[in-house]
Amino acid sequence: MSVDTLVSEEQAAIVRSVVQVLEREFTLAQAHRSGGAHLGPDTWRHVADLGWTSVGLSEAHGGLGMTICEDVLVHQALGEHLVSPSVLATTIALRLAADAERADIASALSEGRTHAAFALRRNEADRGQVYLIDASDAGFVVVVGGLELALVDAAVLGLREPLDSLDPTVGLEATTLDASASFIATSRDLVADLDLLVAAHLCGLALAANAMAVDYAKLRHQFGRPIGAFQAISHMAANGAMRAEAALQQTRFASIAARDGRRDARFQTAAASLLAAEAAFKNATDNIQIHGGMGFSAEAHPHLVLKRAVLMQHLIGNGEVQRATLMSDAAGLE
Repeated sequence: MSVDTLVSEEQAAIVRSVVQVLEREFTLAQAHRSGGAHLGPDTWRHVADLGWTSVGLSEAHGGLGMTICEDVLVHQALGEHLVSPSVLATTIALRLAADAERADIASALSEGRTHAAFALRRNEADRGQVYLIDASDAGFVVVVGGLELALVDAAVLGLREPLDSLDPTVGLEATTLDASASFIATSRDLVADLDLLVAAHLCGLALAANAMAVDYAKLRHQFGRPIGAFQAISHMAANGAMRAEAALQQTRFASIAARDGRRDARFQTAAASLLAAEAAFKNATDNIQIHGGMGFSAEAHPHLVLKRAVLMQHLIGNGEVQRATLMSDAAGLE
């Protein structure tokens, strides 16, 4: 049975509308300068008006009523422009609130009156210790770690300790989550959606890194020729394009499997997560190498893509769950 992963005209129009705004208002240079503070209240209302966080939410809950396939395309574009992970956190928070029939929270999130951020469990031994990712002014947090997601009111969090973030475009804080605090909603089903949308972000990062490398290879001259004319550089760029495309097609295929309720959906999502994580990390490191000494400088952009790739991978763990899924599901799909 063949599956068409090509983008339809309607989907292409959606992506174009998103990219037009991103290229005008969410450039990498702006993110670099902002130091993680570029999404203020006005921006969150703007993001809500654009519908980026409610693409796959049902119309009954105030969303656009599209599918996970369109959600993946939008988040790929967001990843390519290094938009704050809190946009993805708000997307997941909306679904958690809708599933819990918390219309008050869902409407506040969908209208941009508040937003959510990720809270990443620091370790399984002490589940009360969490890292907050770009959580300034967030009204809610989506707790990530283990086999389920939880939506929590940010008011129940303990004292926040600011930390130096590996990714300078986002803020990072350490805090505690009281074990007695009641979760607004929990879900195991949405973990697969999160994995898929993180994969979309990672695909965007892989594409961004490769495009950045190709552009620089055309600009930088050595021995009177663009460095892209040298075989070593051209092969790195070609391999990067192939890695990004392979991850992208697998992620789109996984979104179709999820949309259609195929029995291999979980398997395909796990494969997409692993491929996208590898493509983003390898393309980002190759991009730095192609930029040479300049790629390591704080003023240049290449290191930002690598750091964001590492950050996004933390949201889906170290890959052990995905590999276990591939191994366990492969036998059942034979």
